[in-house]
Amino acid sequence: MDITAPASDIEARIRGEAERKIAAVHNLKKIHNEIIEEREAFLTRDSNRRRQLGEALAQAKKAGFSDAELKDWRVDPVGSSKRAKVRRAPSKNRGEGPDNSKAATEAGTTAATASGTADSRPSDQMTA
Repeated sequence: MDITAPASDIEARIRGEAERKIAAVHNLKKIHNEIIEEREAFLTRDSNRRRQLGEALAQAKKAGFSDAELKDWRVDPVGSSKRAKVRRAPSKNRGEGPDNSKAATEAGTTAATASGTADSRPSDQMTA
């Protein structure tokens, strides 16, 4: 800010900035409230539909369908879907810590020297 600017100019700038912030907050509040209301309405409708589906599944079971036959018709509540587990390839050196890495390198060098070839691969990866 300029020290030589009159106080009224400084006050006008501050008011202008405050009014822009207030307008932004009002807009955020309006949109946020709409989202919350729509979600609550959806969850209410979803709950009612799942209850109706449960009743229909019970009637189908009474009519003679097995649980296995009705399995595909069941629906979990919104947000409760389970994520698939990520499969990771097993690590060859899973038990080795940082202290054992030098021992593995030395073992590979010893095996290469004993076989008469200078191969940089660890001994467990050599084929002979």
